[in-house]
Amino acid sequence: PPHRVRIATPSGASVPLVPGRGNHRIEPVRRRALKEGMSTRRLSLLFCIGLALSLPCSLRAQHDLTAEELAVSFPPENIYDGIRISRQECGRLKLAVWVEHRHGSECIRYYPGGEIQGAPRAVFFFHGDVLDGRVPLASASANNSVAAKLKEARSLSGANGVPFVLVARPGTFGSSGLHTERRLPKEFYSLNAAVDAIKAKYGIGEIILSGQSGGATAVGALLTLGRTDVSCAVATSGGYDVMGRAKYIFHTRGKGRPGCDTTLHCSPYNVIAFTSRVAANPTRRIFIIGDPAD
Repeated sequence: PPHRVRIATPSGASVPLVPGRGNHRIEPVRRRALKEGMSTRRLSLLFCIGLALSLPCSLRAQHDLTAEELAVSFPPENIYDGIRISRQECGRLKLAVWVEHRHGSECIRYYPGGEIQGAPRAVFFFHGDVLDGRVPLASASANNSVAAKLKEARSLSGANGVPFVLVARPGTFGSSGLHTERRLPKEFYSLNAAVDAIKAKYGIGEIILSGQSGGATAVGALLTLGRTDVSCAVATSGGYDVMGRAKYIFHTRGKGRPGCDTTLHCSPYNVIAFTSRVAANPTRRIFIIGDPAD
């Protein structure tokens, strides 16, 4: 039978946390916990610790993480203000790389799944935006702890038969930076440098880039930065001409500012303007996936 962990409220009410079966019974316990005076933050911490303890010991040992380190979560309410991490603090994190480039520096968190050490190839996945204006999207609350991210990466690796690395974009899921400054050159240079650092750290061979929405934009950007180690790229519903999209929205809906993208940045990294910089490779496969309504 699967290993079970129970989360208890002050009165002793508890809910079993069963790996792979979700947390469908957590809501009644949450309501009772709040009624009894347990804070949401405290309950979230207990839930994260429960999830961390429910992970196989081999997974915890693989990354040399304690239950407390696995339980670290990333509150959505912190996304708008950004995350600040010094180089020294970054060096103490076990699943993070410090990157420096001409646009600045960042501490980028990542979450690997599968046999990553010495892998001949691995998928580097970039998630979509988690902020709409000042409001965190639902995706900001999904799998927003170290334990949950590692579990997600392990699941993706198992389903696809290749190691996965979930890379947290600046200002999200533990990475330093400002998510409000997404699509600016600094974001993409930071992610590009992070891929280099993670690849070198684990001795990974070729890489597969994958991303969704804003993460797909990152895939396109990294290709235009001249990478020669990408054997395949899969980008879904990305924004590759953010200036063109913003212009369309301004003229059809009256929203935005002329000459700026939808986040009101007037000097974003507009991927479509740099496609000539994609390194030629006749064997590389690139899949651009979208919907007619995108």
